Parts: sequence; structure tokens; C-alpha cells
Amino acid sequence: MVFSKAIRVTISVQHPTKVGCFIRDYFSQKHSLSLSRGFIEKSLRLKKILVDSKRVSYGTSISQQSIVEADSYWYNNASSFKKSYLKNSLLLENQYIMAFNKPPNLPVQGGYKITSCMIDILKEHYPKHNLHTVHRLDKETSGIIIFAKNKKYAKFIAEQFKNRKVYKVYHALVHPIPSPIQNTINLPLQMKKIGGQYMMIQANNSNGKDAVTQYEVISSNPKNNTALVKCIIYTGRTHQIRAHLHSLNYGILGDRLYKKHSDTIKSRNLCLHSSHITCLMPDGQHISISSQIPKYMRLKTRI
Repeated sequence: MVFSKAIRVTISVQHPTKVGCFIRDYFSQKHSLSLSRGFIEKSLRLKKILVDSKRVSYGTSISQQSIVEADSYWYNNASSFKKSYLKNSLLLENQYIMAFNKPPNLPVQGGYKITSCMIDILKEHYPKHNLHTVHRLDKETSGIIIFAKNKKYAKFIAEQFKNRKVYKVYHALVHPIPSPIQNTINLPLQMKKIGGQYMMIQANNSNGKDAVTQYEVISSNPKNNTALVKCIIYTGRTHQIRAHLHSLNYGILGDRLYKKHSDTIKSRNLCLHSSHITCLMPDGQHISISSQIPKYMRLKTRI
């Protein structure tokens, strides 16, 4: 395997250490990268990290003269979420949570073939907090994402989402203009593999999960038949807003999975943004978090 401008690190240790643990500690101390075990395991599996020019497993012990090679693209990708951006994207922090404005196309957490995700990057820059995810946000979706500062708080806040006690508002750019301009979509959904990709579709059997979305057209542009739509979701199914609008023949601009009409006006990013969340904190107080829709959505509303 050829490494492009690989970072070569000669490791010198007094006692053999598990390779994953040592690499995590090394990058944390020398390069300010705090990487989770899952991230290390995926990187090793995808050959983004080699030890003595060989692919190894997380549990492999390294010798005093081991040489670790890290692909430069992987390394830059792992550290691309800079402190300056993190500081500017922090929406709210209290003793229980940190809430951020997530950019589009960044996964919240790891998964198959994902070598960089938001939770790993945040742990790199906020090592004093044991951050935990408490809810989901699609990789392509931008907007508010909440992390709890420890496991106890995470369990409490995650229960609020699970029990549907969190008020969640999204904004989407949609084509064509929905009619009626206000509607509630109560349509059970189920996951199905279509054309090699997994999508949520209308459920026709007991395997479906209930899903309720209320939408309202905030503004529209008859010239290009697009509308800015406010969506309130009362359930939290995967791709819920995208699938529900798709079921009524409306497409979100930039949606490459639930396409239909979304290709009429080009957008590099999915025009779906988590704009408001209100939820209960462990001390009994409700907090509200808001995020403006991104610039690429605001520009398209003025077309």
C-alpha cells in the first residue's frame, strides 16, 4: 500500500502496549488528537494506520522499535474540525450538556466505513468532558445536536427524546411549493433496501413504525416553485422528514437519496436544518436552543 505523505512515527516504549491504546495516547499527547477505540479500530481495519508496514488489529502489542504510519489524508480528516470552528459553533453549554451547530455531511458518530465523526472530534477538543450522544441527526442534515457531559446526564436526556418530550423544529427548502400550505403527515414508515440503498418508505404491514410530521410553508417563491417549510416532528424516525415529504411528491433541495423533484434546483448540501429544540434538564428546568438556517439555504430563499 502506498501512503501519500505519510506521517511516520518511531515509537519508543519501555513496555509493549496494545497498539490501539498506544496510538490513541500518542496522537492525544503529541498531536492533540483524542481518538476513540471505535475510530482506531476502523482506521486499522481500513489500513489508514499501519504498524511496521503491516495491517494489525486493535489488540496487537507493539515493540520498542515499532514504526507507526498514518495516512496523511486520514490524519487531516481526523483533525479537520478546528478549535476555532468548534468555538463558533457552540450554541449552548451548561453543567449538563453542550449543544453545537452541526455542519452538513459530518456524521455524528462512527459506523461502517466512517473514519471521522463529530463525537470523536469533540472529544479531541474537550477531553475534560466525557461527552455522550443523546439523539440522532442524519449525516447530511445540519443544525442543533446535543451531547451530554456524562453517562448519567446522557441517560436522562436520551429518555426525553425516547419518550417524545422534546420539542423539535426543522426548516427545509422544498420543491414544488406544498399544497395545502399546512398539513400533518401521519404515515408509518419502514426501512427497505431499494436500488442498493436503504430508504424509509410507507409501511404496509405491522413492521412499520408510527411517524408524525407537521409542516407549514413559511415563505415561497413562485418563480422557481420552491418554499421554505417549517417542520415539527413528534416522532424521531430515521429520515422522517425526507421520507414524509417524499411520500407527497415534494423533494428537499440537495437530497440525493429521496430525489424526486429535488434536482430541479441544484444544491451541494441537503437543505434540511435542525433549527430549534426545547427539552428538560436534570434539574427540572426547560432549556431552548435555536440555530439560524445556514447561508446556502438563506441565499436560495431569495432566488
